[in-house]
Amino acid sequence: MPKTSKIVTATQLKNVGLKTIAVGGVSGLYFRSRPYQSYFFLRFQDKTGRHDLTLGTYPEMSLAKAREEASRLRARISAGEDVIAERKQVLVPKQPTVPVLTFKQVAKQWLSERSRLNFWGDNVKGEKRAFRILEIHAYPFIGNKDINQVSAADVFNLLSKIWLEKNATALKLKTSIFKIFQWAMATNMCAIRENPAQLSGALGVLLEPLKKTAVLSSHHAACPVEEIPWLFHEISQNGMFRTKRYLVSWILMQGSPHLGQIASSVASSFRVMLARVRTMATTV
Repeated sequence: MPKTSKIVTATQLKNVGLKTIAVGGVSGLYFRSRPYQSYFFLRFQDKTGRHDLTLGTYPEMSLAKAREEASRLRARISAGEDVIAERKQVLVPKQPTVPVLTFKQVAKQWLSERSRLNFWGDNVKGEKRAFRILEIHAYPFIGNKDINQVSAADVFNLLSKIWLEKNATALKLKTSIFKIFQWAMATNMCAIRENPAQLSGALGVLLEPLKKTAVLSSHHAACPVEEIPWLFHEISQNGMFRTKRYLVSWILMQGSPHLGQIASSVASSFRVMLARVRTMATTV
């Protein structure tokens, strides 16, 4: 244990030079004077070794207050308390508490921000559609989930429910979710740094089979062979011009893999020809 030291008064303390002295009154209480900062500390020894525990800076902490604090700590040390461990815990900076935001909360803020900045302009329907798509297809599944916990698998699960039947809606939904996460990362509303709705990531791998299926399912069904005569009969009885009926029949008989392009080209030529006929009729 430290030796009992001469009791130093507050007046004497003011005239202490740049040195370390025992101020007395409490065993192990010291004062260290430095050019830019002076402070009191308590020196003691326990089973882990010798320690110097800072009590406070001078003159913010008075000599009397230092003796009072040193006496309190001495009593705790004698009782077997680990004041060093407690001090370390106090000195560790507390991590700021980050509120848990759900996907729905962030999405609503994203929508409000776009509305405030007049993103949709006069497109009122577009704004309402953006709200409705999220309300119907996203919020019921991931709305109440911590935005940091939303994964590519979650996004895939909600997209897969409408990918085949409502492919255009699914694509709009994917785009909205992607932009929500981009905005959340830019505004530090989420801790993740990989967008779960990014096609170049895990979502693209999960969606790959559905992409192919969606393209194939968008084609019109082929006409059964046994119904082809009926199809041509219906065309022949259609009320369109005879020339147009012939053109449609000719396109169908070609069996070209580019029927759409041929039809567009023929229709365009037919419209030009019809315009010329009308012009000639008006000049006669």
